[in-house]
Formats: sequence, C-alpha cells, structure tokens
Amino acid sequence: SRMASKGRWFSTEVLRKKPLHSLHVSRGAFMTGFGGWDMPLYYEDGIMKEHLHCRAEAGLFDVSHMLGVKITGADRVAFAEKITPAGVQELEEGQGALTSLPNENGGLIDDCIITNAGDHLFLVINAGHEEKDLPHMRSVLESSGLDADFAPQEGKGILALQGPKAVDVMARLTDGVNFQEFKFMTGRNMAVNGVDCFVTRSAYTGEDGFE
Repeated sequence: SRMASKGRWFSTEVLRKKPLHSLHVSRGAFMTGFGGWDMPLYYEDGIMKEHLHCRAEAGLFDVSHMLGVKITGADRVAFAEKITPAGVQELEEGQGALTSLPNENGGLIDDCIITNAGDHLFLVINAGHEEKDLPHMRSVLESSGLDADFAPQEGKGILALQGPKAVDVMARLTDGVNFQEFKFMTGRNMAVNGVDCFVTRSAYTGEDGFE
C-alpha cells in the first residue's frame, strides 16, 4: 500500500537505495518505489520542464536500479548466445547490441543490452528482474557445460546523460576523446570528470546520449 505526504509517495515495502539516494533527497526529489528501489520520480520544477529540457538540451538520469552483469570465461560468447538471440560473436570490441532474454518457449523474460568489453561481456538488465533473469541464466549455464561465469555488479551506480547536447557536456568533462568516432551503441573505458568509468553511447529516450 502507498500514501502521499508533502509530495512524497511512501510505500510499506522495504525499498533498496541507490548510491546517490542521499543526494536525491537533499535536492528535494519526489521519491517513489519502482522495481524494489526508492527512486526519484521528479524534482520541484516538475516532469514537463525536465522532459522539455532533455529534448532541447540534456538531462541526467540516475538509472542505478538497472543491474550490470559481467560475463567472463573462455566460452563467454557461446554462453551469451545461449541466453540471448544476439549475434554476440559478430560484435567487435566495444560494440553493443539491444537484445532480450527469452525463455525456453521463446517468451520474453527481459530486454537488455550486451556489450563486448574486451576481456568480458557486459550485460545490463532491468530493475527488479534479478530474481527472474539471474536464476534463468544460472540454469542455462549449469546445463551447458561451458567455461563461463557471470557476476552481478551490485552497488555500482549507472548514470544516463540524454539529450541533443549530451555530447557537448561530455566533451567538457573528458580529455582527448574524439566523439565523432565514438559511435552509437559502442562503449569504452574513459575518465569522466576525473572518475574512471565504462561509458556507452546508448539511450532509451530517443535522443543522443551516454550511459
């Protein structure tokens, strides 16, 4: 059950908190539960102003409720092609693909992005899907006999900078990066404002953006 008080939605369920939770609260975010997380829904100026700013310039989203999963091992590509319909073998280093996790009947368990990160594959799944996705992946792996493993990257934040001016913001926060060569659906390790990050040029908003 939920109730509203002073612009905040309260839930009786126990909600997980993102790494930047205290920052959202201190900045006056209107918080609500989603996928088991206590999430910022919008700030004081309201959803419409935030939406228009993202469409015209750039907006920053905390998407840490999404879970990164690191897939390793000599047979990591074969394993990834067992759990997704993506042509993972064809992905060049740094290249990613939007794909899905189907069940044994071809039904949809989740949608996800998988990226060839060189010595590992990086999979990003949706909020609240760990209890479905990870057991399914483990079951497929154990029955496959493949030399592979995966590890959820819990406790690590994911930020999405979205909008037509996202590239201008990134250019101010990085050194020596040629963004004309940084193509959509590719990723690389780089320092952003002095912090080492794995950055992909990807988006769910329909705008240019980085995650």
